Amino acid sequence: MSYWEIFWAYIDTLYAHGIKGYGLFSVYHILWLFFLLAITVVYTFIYLRGGNKRRDDLRKILALFLIFFEIFKICVMALTGAPLAENLPLEVCSFAEYVILINAIWPQSRIFNQLLVLEFLPAAVIALLVPTSAGYPALNFYAIHQMLMHGAIVTYIVARYAAGEIKPRYIGIWQTAIALICVIIPIYLIDITFDKGFMFLRYHYDNPVLKMLWNVSGGTGGMPYIIALTVFVIIMIHFCFLVYVIIDKISKRKKPDLSEDIREED
Repeated sequence: MSYWEIFWAYIDTLYAHGIKGYGLFSVYHILWLFFLLAITVVYTFIYLRGGNKRRDDLRKILALFLIFFEIFKICVMALTGAPLAENLPLEVCSFAEYVILINAIWPQSRIFNQLLVLEFLPAAVIALLVPTSAGYPALNFYAIHQMLMHGAIVTYIVARYAAGEIKPRYIGIWQTAIALICVIIPIYLIDITFDKGFMFLRYHYDNPVLKMLWNVSGGTGGMPYIIALTVFVIIMIHFCFLVYVIIDKISKRKKPDLSEDIREED
């Protein structure tokens, strides 16, 4: 295969030609993480120095980037004959894109803000640390898409949190858990009806974290695996909340001035 063909090739085609991925925590993976960290730092710095108008523009630009990048991915899959039905935007971080789009327009929503900091930020960070795209070569569209998409999600949320526009609340843990369960049920029904694997509810797909949960829950999948996955997510949300509490105490961050910053609404 030529470099051009490798760039656009889907994972099945790459495996058929014996082409290996960049691998977890390889040089390419570490470089990606540092690159995305730099982007997050720069974006957050610009966001913090901006007024309400600039912040509004920055939120909407990043939200539109996520949506159009996802649409572009779908177009690429359709044009190259990749299995589009297997890759519909019905994953956790795909829902993050929709929430970010709504949040960019309606930043006062307290529930969406809690979802962002307690569910989607940790999910995106985990996706960057143990990406399923590690099976792709470094210079492949799908590998680049996954890293940029999750990096943009992290950047959006970190900037808003750093600006004091989002304050994690303990009740947000349970709001997030309920929202997650409400999403899992229909997605699982879609999975079993059409024999799909959206949101990793039926298989671990060689993701180290999911594979651990798979093995701990008996290694057969089904409801034990889903329960283990749900419990793990709730534990991680609590852990993230604790991290936010520690950060707030260390930085002694005061509540934002509601006359100038964005007020959250129920």
